[in-house]
Amino acid sequence: YVIDASSIVYQSIGNEILAGTIRSFREALLSLQSPSAVDNICMLTNLASVLHRNSSILCDQFWCDWENFCQGDGMADANSSDDPMCYLLDASHNLAVSTLVELNKGGSDNSVIHFLKPLSSFLHFIASMCANSATVHSILDSEFLPEGLITNSMSVCAALAPLISSVNASDNQITSEERSTVQYATAVIQSISTLAYFGGKRARDWIRQSLGPKVLCDIATRVLPQRQNTIVTDCIELSSSAMNLLAELLTDSDAAFHSNALVCFSTSNSFGTDSSSAFNILASGGVHSEATLSSMLVMNCLAMNLTRNAFHSQSNTQAIVSCLLTVGNGIKVGLEVLSTLFSGGEVSFPSSDLQVGICHTIVSSVVATLIGLKPIIYLHEDDSVQDVAVAIRDEI
Repeated sequence: YVIDASSIVYQSIGNEILAGTIRSFREALLSLQSPSAVDNICMLTNLASVLHRNSSILCDQFWCDWENFCQGDGMADANSSDDPMCYLLDASHNLAVSTLVELNKGGSDNSVIHFLKPLSSFLHFIASMCANSATVHSILDSEFLPEGLITNSMSVCAALAPLISSVNASDNQITSEERSTVQYATAVIQSISTLAYFGGKRARDWIRQSLGPKVLCDIATRVLPQRQNTIVTDCIELSSSAMNLLAELLTDSDAAFHSNALVCFSTSNSFGTDSSSAFNILASGGVHSEATLSSMLVMNCLAMNLTRNAFHSQSNTQAIVSCLLTVGNGIKVGLEVLSTLFSGGEVSFPSSDLQVGICHTIVSSVVATLIGLKPIIYLHEDDSVQDVAVAIRDEI
């Protein structure tokens, strides 16, 4: 994230105002015993996240202050001159830990909404304080993140996905709480993406231990609205964020992770009465939807690894054929989206960065698929696999 000098000044001013507020009312705002603890702490952490948002200057200074804070008595030292942001992170961490403890005791779908806000705010705060891979690696090495944070946070998002789908299909007026729920779920996924981006392969390996493709695919397909309502933009952003995270995790993953992702997008794993694959659903918005771009980014990752996945030693013929057909279907969906720019005998040039990105990703996926099919056609030992590869190439 690149910012200019004036932005740094404004962020610093905002940071001082927030720090002064915490310094003056710390006991009232950050006490977990307060009935308003969740609202207070989450509000302050969300403000801090916006102010820092991966600025290397502000983040580096914070972690220096945090190291000094950890050498002291923490929240118990009432006269400490430590940065108030350190007290805020400490309180947010304690709130997240207590939330995870409560969550692990079980809860209904209705009460699960209660857990999302503090977990989302803590993850957002941590992610916004990372400006380089060294910081992310330090966080992972210190075991500062509570055990099960990623798994449980994503489990809450997954549990909420059917509820969000019901809200989208309902004619009832959408409440502010329902909208906030979608936004908190989006913040969880985007925060994990930030850690994956800044942390590199090591962070992505760590995330992949807790998060599989199925959860992300289920969330993306369930929450994508099929009708207009007041939260359509929020739901598309949530769906797109899930696919963007999956694309990030697919970047340098092994064949097994790719295989699990391919199963999610297989036409046999259909949705609805029309047997549409996840690609069909996510790209239904055409060249005007962020969800189309994010799903095509996933498609591109799968296409670029087509040869490796087809020759994977642990794959049987049925799995390889399914892999090829899934990629072929994804390419077909992408080309259908691209063809909308050439309808009616007229060529419509992409008119926005979004449309350019979608077109570029689709074309890149087609090229990668054709390149990946060539060695399969000529070198694979199974004739049926070769036949399928030839059929897909000819159809493209």
